[in-house]
Amino acid sequence: MNIIEHNWKWNGGLSARQATNAIVLHHAAAETASAEDIDRIHKGNGWSGIGYHFYVRKNGEVHRGRPEWAIGAHVLDHNGHTIGVCAEGNYETETDMPAAQLAALRELVALLREKYPGIDVKQHKNYMATACPGINYPFDAITQYEEDEDNVTRYNTVAEMPEYYREEAQELIDAGALRGGTDGSLNISEDMLRCMIVNKRYMDALLKGVGTDPSGWAADELAEAVAAGITDGSRPRGYATREEAAIMVLRAAGK
Repeated sequence: MNIIEHNWKWNGGLSARQATNAIVLHHAAAETASAEDIDRIHKGNGWSGIGYHFYVRKNGEVHRGRPEWAIGAHVLDHNGHTIGVCAEGNYETETDMPAAQLAALRELVALLREKYPGIDVKQHKNYMATACPGINYPFDAITQYEEDEDNVTRYNTVAEMPEYYREEAQELIDAGALRGGTDGSLNISEDMLRCMIVNKRYMDALLKGVGTDPSGWAADELAEAVAAGITDGSRPRGYATREEAAIMVLRAAGK
């Protein structure tokens, strides 16, 4: 995708974003950008006036408003972990988004989704009392994608899966986390299966305990709990099951 970069005049004051968890979509609240806005975009004057990371014009041009690593000023308390994408136009009053702009927004959102796996796509109004990005903003058309069925591998049974998936897939089925339709077919894509198995491995690691040593802040009190017979001290950073938690509570109460 062609993103128009600019010879920015750095005015300082840019702070780095935290872990990115959402793309936030906006409209410009004006049918076209003002001459001042366009001048700011092209010359990089006044960082404080550019709150978004990307600005998508009606003609399909995508301009970078600020670096992705920098905090924008577009959604208050959520600026530190979001990427702001602003569409030229006022979609409170305008009813149809130009095809070139819609295509550019779809491509940009898809690109960011690929770059930041698992990222959410939100609207400005999901975070605060505002109409932005407008009642006529085509959010679904921008964010929903149909899979190309000709290129998506799907599995209906464990036997159809690659051998390295089968054991863990069967464990997911046995636990009720992966179920088929009324005919028993799973109809799960390889990407979906991979995500489920990665999540399973992560939870398995948490249950087994991450690391062998307790966190520094907990070491002394954990040692006291072991000495008191409340816990054996194993899996210091792992999750406790309900039965383990119940037993530890009883032991702490001296019962």
